[in-house]
Amino acid sequence: MPNSKISPLAIIEKGAIIGKNVEIGPYCLISSQTTIGDGTVIDQNTSIYGKTTIGKNNHIFSHAVI
Repeated sequence: MPNSKISPLAIIEKGAIIGKNVEIGPYCLISSQTTIGDGTVIDQNTSIYGKTTIGKNNHIFSHAVI
């Protein structure tokens, strides 16, 4: 997670893979089988569940559920 900006209010489960320069807002939930690609921005109150892979340089807006 080098250079990533992750809110202390976000929940990142053990096992989740977070790329470089990722931003994760407050009240997000990232499950243990999730992979987040480099440069991705995840806005507040977003939940990403299950075996999910998000590629590089995406922007996921508030209140999304994936």
